[in-house]
Amino acid sequence: MTINRKISKKAAWEIADAFTSSDEFTAKGRELNLAEHKSSERLNDVITEIAEQMYAKQWFDQLSDDDKDNFGCWDGYTRHVTFNTEASYDGENRTTVLEARLTGWAWLSKDQLRVLRMAGLDDLADKLDLRGSLKRIMKDHPELIAWLRALDARNTYFKDVDTIRRRINSDICGRKVSDVLQAWPELTEAINAYYGQEVASDRPPLQAPLADVIASITTPLIKQGDAA
Repeated sequence: MTINRKISKKAAWEIADAFTSSDEFTAKGRELNLAEHKSSERLNDVITEIAEQMYAKQWFDQLSDDDKDNFGCWDGYTRHVTFNTEASYDGENRTTVLEARLTGWAWLSKDQLRVLRMAGLDDLADKLDLRGSLKRIMKDHPELIAWLRALDARNTYFKDVDTIRRRINSDICGRKVSDVLQAWPELTEAINAYYGQEVASDRPPLQAPLADVIASITTPLIKQGDAA
């Protein structure tokens, strides 16, 4: 009978996958993904607004059409600007790469700025250095910190879910279905789905130990002696 069979490696992975893919887990994942996406969009809007007010934009706007054509830029054309910046928050110092979408204008490349500096035009090069200006202005910006926190929350959650999945797989593999159902009744639905039939232990379950694993991944709940 299924209740007395041992759970194979394949079954352990699929049961663990099914449990961590349940609505409870995926709903939280979608919520955190959405929060990170919205925060990322707000951050991009802030960077775009700041960039539009910079001297580099004013300088480009006053160029002739022929000079603008030399940049390979036209109305409606979107370029991506990428730059590094830093943020200090929650006791951490982070360096991160940001990217913004800027439409209808262009800016000097690092090589072009280097030529200006070689010509002794350091002040002009500093004013036209879009990436350098954004790096300085966006350092510790509230929207940057908000996005990093949203990103951390999302990444930590999915890492924890993967840890739970691996922990379940490790602890149930090779054990009898009845032993697993007794210790972790929360897996009943995933076990039923895998074996294609309803299985149940005829012994009373323990007090929801899997909830303790989810709350604190480090607590061993199915001991080696339980499998005997």
